[in-house]
Amino acid sequence: MLVGNIGSGKSTVAKHIIKKLGAVCISRDGLRYMIGNGNYVFNTILEKSIRKIELFALETYMKELGINIIVDETNMSDVIRKKLIDLANKYKYKKIAYVLPRLSKAASVKRRLLTPHGSFTKEEWEYVYDGFDSIYVKPTKKERFDKIVYHSKNKGGNKWKKYL
Repeated sequence: MLVGNIGSGKSTVAKHIIKKLGAVCISRDGLRYMIGNGNYVFNTILEKSIRKIELFALETYMKELGINIIVDETNMSDVIRKKLIDLANKYKYKKIAYVLPRLSKAASVKRRLLTPHGSFTKEEWEYVYDGFDSIYVKPTKKERFDKIVYHSKNKGGNKWKKYL
């Protein structure tokens, strides 16, 4: 499970993990692109359904395929993570929280605007960042994670690669 605010690099890390482990990725952003036939669609009315589809896909993969799965979402709150952890426990999956750096609002929004989803303005992305930042709870072992990995960069590249 990836944990990080907008623009923190979650999707980039997900791509590396997929390549290394042959995992599948479940992403609400991916569902938004699917619903929009290749265009990013964000509509508050659809969000509840998108979450249900995400959980259905996750459970189906766990139950029927037993494959490595990456959940590419912000997963900023322990309440949000609980549903995913409960599902992973039900199917006896190992649960790893991969925590991305907490970038400043300016840095996160700048990165998001470089690879935008939809046509949101800088101000809208700042609002989204603030919303996620306000609910952030650092992942802990009490949540029943098997491992918590903190992303860090060093001079030799990305330290996280050793965890793959």
